[in-house]
Amino acid sequence: MLRHTTEEVLDACVEAIEPERAAITSNLRKKVMNELMQGLKDQNWFTGFDIADELPVKFSLRQWIKLAKEVQATVFIAGIEKKCFLVVKF
Repeated sequence: MLRHTTEEVLDACVEAIEPERAAITSNLRKKVMNELMQGLKDQNWFTGFDIADELPVKFSLRQWIKLAKEVQATVFIAGIEKKCFLVVKF
């Protein structure tokens, strides 16, 4: 699910660490990914998913930037009110 505000992202992280919610989400994710794998297994361009079933981790901004650089992440930062969009490739 695409989150649009920092509040929505924070809410999603809080929800994700609630044990009951995490169990439901994990089971649904596994079911969807298994069904997608079945449908995509014969496609030569599909190599699998890179989605881990892990709880959210808290990072400082410095830690997050360091990690983004290490994994050469592409980060999309957008702002609606000022109509500014920024794409950062680490």
